[in-house]
Amino acid sequence: MRIPRQAARVAVLDPDGAIFLFRYDNEEVGAHWAMPGGGLNPGESPREGALRELREETGWTDLEPGPLLGTWEHDFTLAPAEGTSVGVPVRQHEHLYLARGPRREPADGVAAAHAVDRILHGRWWTPAELAAAPDPLWPPQLPALLAAVRDAPPGAVPDPVALGYVPNEAPPPPEVLWTHGAALAAWAAERPLPLHNYRVDDVGLHSEDIGNGWWSLLRVEGGRAVLYGIDNDYSESIAQVPPVDLLAGGPSWLPWDRLATLTDRGETFGFLYWWADGAWGRAPFPHSVREDGLRSMVPDGDGEVRAVLEALEEDGAEAADVRRMGTPEAQAAAARTVARPRLPAGRGEPAGRRVPCDLPEQYAGVIAVAMRAADELPRTTPAAGPALERLTSWLRANHPSTDGHGALTAAFADGADAGNFYRRDGFHDERGTRLGDEVCGLLGDLRDAEADTEASSGRWMYLRVRVTADTVTVDRAHDHLPDWWRSRYGSAEARPGTLAREMAARAPRWRPSWVGLLDEDIPRNGAPAALCRP
Repeated sequence: MRIPRQAARVAVLDPDGAIFLFRYDNEEVGAHWAMPGGGLNPGESPREGALRELREETGWTDLEPGPLLGTWEHDFTLAPAEGTSVGVPVRQHEHLYLARGPRREPADGVAAAHAVDRILHGRWWTPAELAAAPDPLWPPQLPALLAAVRDAPPGAVPDPVALGYVPNEAPPPPEVLWTHGAALAAWAAERPLPLHNYRVDDVGLHSEDIGNGWWSLLRVEGGRAVLYGIDNDYSESIAQVPPVDLLAGGPSWLPWDRLATLTDRGETFGFLYWWADGAWGRAPFPHSVREDGLRSMVPDGDGEVRAVLEALEEDGAEAADVRRMGTPEAQAAAARTVARPRLPAGRGEPAGRRVPCDLPEQYAGVIAVAMRAADELPRTTPAAGPALERLTSWLRANHPSTDGHGALTAAFADGADAGNFYRRDGFHDERGTRLGDEVCGLLGDLRDAEADTEASSGRWMYLRVRVTADTVTVDRAHDHLPDWWRSRYGSAEARPGTLAREMAARAPRWRPSWVGLLDEDIPRNGAPAALCRP
């Protein structure tokens, strides 16, 4: 699991527009170039952290962070702490600031900070050198960010750019994908290919017969592009609980209407990437998603072209013709024979956008997200009574500990809930397993005893009881999913049918903020996008 981490960096430009970068080494992403900066200390603002990191890593005490250039998120592994051998995987959110100063080298006395941060060395980069950098840049859009600064009127700074989440592993640039795919589309128009056929229509480039999936590439005005598709075997981003919103954080220029039309027709995506300012971006994934199908489905070069040419030669094509077709010049020439459609830029994310939510456990997961964000309505704590005493006695007697300590965590399941396999009232644990009849009876007695006279304020849905030889601690949740409920198994978090029956029995003022979701046909119409983001 990746740990969220806040960080800040400073783009220091000299009078000629060159930028100073450090070359960092990292076990997850390898060697890369980045601005001076790093993680924030507790209670530190991004600007304060940027100033501290700049001084620690360069020794330049006469500079301060200026305007904010932008923000971005990315994944990497922190170097192991002293005395440990295992690094910490993090998802880092960075603020990028601008500063201007003289061209110089880092001051003496910063070697220790460089060793801790695994800084190999530093150097100044001219704009031309930066645009042709052979090693990865953090962020990859850095040349475009700085070009906007250089092109701004004197004294003006462009508005900050939210780059969103930028993956470490990304497909080739769209022009590379287009050349190879369009060449195959041109050859396929002349005769059926033995494998990997493509076509180009008035929207974009589409793979045809990959077998276990497909992908499409759409060009968008302004030098931008969208790549999406699915690998039916390896796209772990589908069937997640709750569903994954592949358009979360998508830029306003995306062809939102086109993409919405596809999902409305029931098209399922396993991956979706957008290209702008020289880099690919995508929505952040939950930690459980290790593979979205991109690497297995989208070629990382001309591998598909070579496979088709080899298959053609095996089918009897002239070897000389195959070699001619395989040259970069022939591929580019073939690609130029097909249309190059370009879609107009979108006008922003549609209000009220929905994410497909097909599975019952996904629906339950969406309700659970809303419940975790809700507050518990104020209620009077019930007084201890015979029902709690009986449950406490059972817990002390049946817990394997011999010192009187014990704990029980349970959630209610209504017998009339279609998702309740047992078809009778009962309680389940955090794994979704029904508890035994004896303890279910004790819990039911306690739940009934603690309801108010008319039950208008509702009964608790989740309960935690902890006992020692001398004490009893009871936690109840009527309206929200508490932090101590550790389930991550969809319907073990929330049971929509059970919740709907409970909320219908409550007086209106005792219904929590998320209750309206129970009246929506989410499996048919999709879930609110805001509830489908990690």
